[in-house]
Amino acid sequence: PMSEANSFGHSYYFEIEIREMAQRSIITTKTLSIGFAWLPQRPSSIALFGDCLNSLAPDASPGDAVSIPELVGQMPRTFVIGGDLPRASFDGQEIRKITGWRPFLELQIGTTVGALLEEVDREPGLHRL
Repeated sequence: PMSEANSFGHSYYFEIEIREMAQRSIITTKTLSIGFAWLPQRPSSIALFGDCLNSLAPDASPGDAVSIPELVGQMPRTFVIGGDLPRASFDGQEIRKITGWRPFLELQIGTTVGALLEEVDREPGLHRL
């Protein structure tokens, strides 16, 4: 993972290499989704894994079962692209369909896929991801 500050905001980048794949099937079209997730802000700036689970069920008590969405694109505080047919999701909501990339058809063993997120400050309180 890489994080870098620049004059416009922050950039985050990582890449993965496909080393194994499940056999393709006509029964399922589940495939790669890639993206970013962030924890809720904490005053101490120390984020804990429990904060992620708490954000899914803020009224849950310790020990309660927490339901995690089946698809990563349905999770809050995520920006994800992928699936088949590919879609982009932000904060648990689908924002658009994606054309020009079909991970289900195009990925193979040895493929490297990278994700770049650039946060750009336009106006105070307004960010573009």
